[in-house]
Amino acid sequence: MVFGHAPDVDGVELAFTSLLVQATTAMAAAGSQVDRFGRSRTRSFRSSFLVAYAYRIGHRVWECTEAAEAAGAEEHGAGLLPVLAALDQVVEDAVNAAFPEMGGYSISVTNRAGWVADTAAAQLALLSPCDELRPKATA
Repeated sequence: MVFGHAPDVDGVELAFTSLLVQATTAMAAAGSQVDRFGRSRTRSFRSSFLVAYAYRIGHRVWECTEAAEAAGAEEHGAGLLPVLAALDQVVEDAVNAAFPEMGGYSISVTNRAGWVADTAAAQLALLSPCDELRPKATA
């Protein structure tokens, strides 16, 4: 379930679909996984891969949000921050009203190879359609 203002929800739906396709492509490229005894480890690999992928993408989005807020405050002054905070509070209130007893959760990772394999995939993932249009850094 996604909460937010209409343009934000549209952006989240687009980003989710794009990232799901990118993650699936990266997992398919990794192929089937087996341990040293020949037993399948594909399910735990993929589960750990997706947990790590989501974690790293979430961190990248957080970094982008922080940078955008700082740039907005620099360009438009500190008056912008209370407006953003008020918008965030409206969304937070809607979540709390819909799920008043929501608590925390934990996720476990059981396959180290799956956790490690996502590093490149999550770093290379396009977070925005505009990412494709930006020139790539050259070494």
